[in-house]
Amino acid sequence: MNHKQKLGYTLLGASIMLIGMWIDNFTSSSVTAQNDGELTCQKLTFVSEAGTPLYWIEISDNNGLSIFAESLNWVAGKPESREILKIESNHLDNRWTFRNPNGTEAVSLYSNRSFGGLVRTLDNGGKKAVDISVNERGGYVDVFGKDGRTRRTR
Repeated sequence: MNHKQKLGYTLLGASIMLIGMWIDNFTSSSVTAQNDGELTCQKLTFVSEAGTPLYWIEISDNNGLSIFAESLNWVAGKPESREILKIESNHLDNRWTFRNPNGTEAVSLYSNRSFGGLVRTLDNGGKKAVDISVNERGGYVDVFGKDGRTRRTR
């Protein structure tokens, strides 16, 4: 192959590539995933090397954000998704809620304008077990018995 043939095939390949890029501009819309270093999306999914979804983050109600996990249900023998963390925020307070594998609330972290901060743990049945709170009068630890009665310490 002489120099003229190499140059001709190079120009043919470049022409085909440019025509393809030109046609692509008319057939597909532009997508901007990142703008000035900021990523904007409504759902973000993390997948394994095999492409299986493992975790995803999505917008929830009440200006919140939820993190979900995909796990194997050993009883049913199939994968199922579950919410593991929910973050909510409004003009009065912020709340982080961690969930048990069965979906019930396990631990909540609160910050509020009126009472300060609160850490709340719940048992598997959803009943309050322990509250640790701080307000203008100091800190409290409330332990809830099975009878629902509170034992408070300062």
